Parts: sequence; structure tokens; C-alpha cells
Amino acid sequence: MKTLATVLEENKELIVAFHIGKGGRFYNSGHLSYIGENDINNFTDDLFLSEDESEYLDLNGEKVGLLVDNNGIGYIDIDGQYNTTYTTTVGQMTDEEVSAVINRGFGYYGTFAEELTEATETEIED
Repeated sequence: MKTLATVLEENKELIVAFHIGKGGRFYNSGHLSYIGENDINNFTDDLFLSEDESEYLDLNGEKVGLLVDNNGIGYIDIDGQYNTTYTTTVGQMTDEEVSAVINRGFGYYGTFAEELTEATETEIED
């Protein structure tokens, strides 16, 4: 059985995505959620360039903050506050992000999330 440290090390170059929005027990703003093994380009389909091609806009025509690196790392900041989607590598994840992966809820979020959860459960049992 793999340890938590082993799973993190083996996947350190993997790009993972998170969303900051409303959620949690009291549906509070600033809730961090893990949304899977994706690079930032998977989330830009709903954005549009303005007529003068100087900025990106959401479906409502509102300006969004967007940073996309060629390596798949970046962020999309919809409202300047709590509606943000971003990507990072497993090797750069914070403790809060690791917890978000482990507490991701139901659904399939990729092999990494399953391995990380399994390693955590094994360490708790020992």
C-alpha cells in the first residue's frame, strides 16, 4: 500500500484543478473544491475575447481575470473575489488543497484522487 508521501511524490508533475466559490456546511463564500485532473485550458471554453481583443469576458459580458501558461497552469477569476478556477501541480499543492482532494465528495475525479484517499485511509488505520 502506498503512503501519502509516495502518492504525492509520484504525481508531483500532474496538473490538478480547484474552484473557489460557495460551499461547505453553511454554503459560505471562499469554499475550496477539487475539480479533477485538468489543465486550465479545459475551463476557457465559456470565455470570449472582447471586440477589441484586449480582455476576456464571461457569458454575461463581464470582464474576467485570466492567466494561462503554456504548461496548463493558470487561473480564471470571474468576479475578483470568490468565483475562481485555478490549476497547479501536485508538487505545489498546499495542505488545504490536499485536504480538498481527499474531501472531494462523490464522483470520479481521476486516479490521483483515489490513490490519495486510499493512502490517507491506510495511514489512519495504522
